[in-house]
Amino acid sequence: MEPHFIHHPYLDSLNLVVNAELCFLACQPCREGIAPTAARAHLVNKHAELLRTFDQAHFDAITSQLQVTPTLPTITGPRAMVHGLAVFDAMGCTFCSMVYTKPKKMKEHHGLQHAHIPMPQHWRSCKAQRMKPEGAGTLRQLWEVTMEAREGEDSREKALVDELLKELDQQLKTVQVPTDGRLITPWLLTTRWNEWAKWFKKPTEELCALVSLPRPSSAEDEHYSTLSDSIRSYFEEAVMLIDTTDELVLQRLNSPDPAKE
Repeated sequence: MEPHFIHHPYLDSLNLVVNAELCFLACQPCREGIAPTAARAHLVNKHAELLRTFDQAHFDAITSQLQVTPTLPTITGPRAMVHGLAVFDAMGCTFCSMVYTKPKKMKEHHGLQHAHIPMPQHWRSCKAQRMKPEGAGTLRQLWEVTMEAREGEDSREKALVDELLKELDQQLKTVQVPTDGRLITPWLLTTRWNEWAKWFKKPTEELCALVSLPRPSSAEDEHYSTLSDSIRSYFEEAVMLIDTTDELVLQRLNSPDPAKE
């Protein structure tokens, strides 16, 4: 028996199943949520061949026994996949949690909600779900899905990667300083971190700890709680400027320059 669903022989005969997490009905062929009061209408519109076996009183008794929610839940993301619903390829807004399947809709959203921010050239790809493909309101609203690792093959691959990383641990701890100046980023040329790390005889873990963000339990956390979000926002805005920045400026930023040191 599938752990993500609650089955009943009569519901199975109608291709219906109950999501075990949120206790709503889902149509297995359509991969969408069905309110109990709309089950007969759904069969009429989508699966007329099953209508002859539908008994409203029997259906109501079973859904009551299984404690099926009378209305479909409103779901927001990002969150783990909701079993029983279809998963779509989508694009996520860089500045909020909204997701869409069509670039036109994303552009309209950006123009209405983020008009003060330059429109990105591209949006990040993601996966999304929605309760129903038809109708209006929140039931059609998409939410972002964080895909869980598949059991079996994916977990074995993760274990293999972890094992390889352990074997390479000593090599990863070694600080490699490129001899070719073109392989050193402008950031390193400015901070000279690579030179300092090479001559400072301390383990790599200690060097990283000196520049790491405070842990949540740290007394200083209140002063830096928004630092990570600020850095991410600054980085994303800087990336968006690349397409509109003059090529000569980009070349100068990426070339060694004593003035920058």
